[in-house]
Amino acid sequence: MNFVRPWPVLLPFHVFGRPAVAFDADGDLRAMADPRAGLARGATILAAVAIPVVALTAAGQVTRQHSLGEVGALLLGYALVSVALAKIPWTTLPPAWSMAIPGVQLLFVVSLTSLTGGGASPYFAFYAPVLALAGWYLRRDWVAATVLGTAAAECWRAFVVEGGLGSVEQLTIALPFYAAIAALAHLTARQLREAIVTIRRDQIRTAETLTAVRALATASSADPLPALAVTAGRIFGGRARAIAFDRPTPSGSELFAESDGGRRLSLAIAAGERVHGILELERGTPFSTTEARLAGILAGAAGHAAEVRRGASRRARRPATPPGVGRSSAGVTRSAH
Repeated sequence: MNFVRPWPVLLPFHVFGRPAVAFDADGDLRAMADPRAGLARGATILAAVAIPVVALTAAGQVTRQHSLGEVGALLLGYALVSVALAKIPWTTLPPAWSMAIPGVQLLFVVSLTSLTGGGASPYFAFYAPVLALAGWYLRRDWVAATVLGTAAAECWRAFVVEGGLGSVEQLTIALPFYAAIAALAHLTARQLREAIVTIRRDQIRTAETLTAVRALATASSADPLPALAVTAGRIFGGRARAIAFDRPTPSGSELFAESDGGRRLSLAIAAGERVHGILELERGTPFSTTEARLAGILAGAAGHAAEVRRGASRRARRPATPPGVGRSSAGVTRSAH
């Protein structure tokens, strides 16, 4: 919707509330489990699946240069390290330490492929869930580091462990697709976190709006508009001003407008068919549809409060009728005698 200012008001912009602060999907979702804890749980589940699969299938995959006992020792070591990783309180450690989890998994997979055919090992497919797990829980740059670590591990196997005789065909064919899986997991997780953050933010602001509506209805101040500006700026995290009209005006067809890509709202402070002023909100990020509706509810509550207080003020200024004198329905004063 293009911005249409229904009321030609040219007044200085008075700033209330607090500066606009953008929500961050990775930092503002307090109710969501810490990604580091989720990464550790995912690694434990992956180990619980990988160990029995390898134990049941490795007999036919071990090369002549190696023995099944080496695979068994590798599985035992991987199980012990996985249990130890599951016991570590990752949420109390620096975030960078969580890179140890995919590091251990990459070391296990490259060791397993070295024992079971190198580049031709069917266990090369284990890189896919490792990268998907990293893509879901880790930051973008750490996901890229995990992908590069996978390529480095396979190159080390082919050119160092196998003396340059190892195959890198799966590295050049399968790894790009595994990297794409990691990227898709990362984007999906990011969008999911942003959606949950938006839902929780709207829940919080809905509760704050309802509290503000009750406060406006019960406030004893003669003019609720200054309190409206302060409250709106606090709830919606931006700058707000409430412009009061000297006299209420009939409402037009436009009671809501937005501009600047949805980063500025202009709403009527109205009650019924009478407009008492304008509420303007502005911040650096666009207002969502839910936020615009909540701002409209808040402005409407302020308009109703202003209407009630204006009516009470008119009744207080009206001269008292002398005792024994009433008014007829035609407006003619008559005596009670």
